[in-house]
Amino acid sequence: GLVIGFLGVVAISSPSMGRGATEALGVALVVFATLCYGLAVNIAAPLQQRYGALPVMARMLGFASIWTAPVGLVAGL
Repeated sequence: GLVIGFLGVVAISSPSMGRGATEALGVALVVFATLCYGLAVNIAAPLQQRYGALPVMARMLGFASIWTAPVGLVAGL
């Protein structure tokens, strides 16, 4: 899954695939998102086996909401 994610990053960051130049910040954010996904999958699997899927996913979504809410609020202004 992680390899497929990085192949997607390569496809997105390649200027020949689209109509314009790529921005370094956008490419860096996509790489960071792919790394976070890979990290979350590896952390979540053992926790789900120990505590169950619903409590783990509820906490993950809660932390993700708290983490991204300020960015959404600032961008919405």
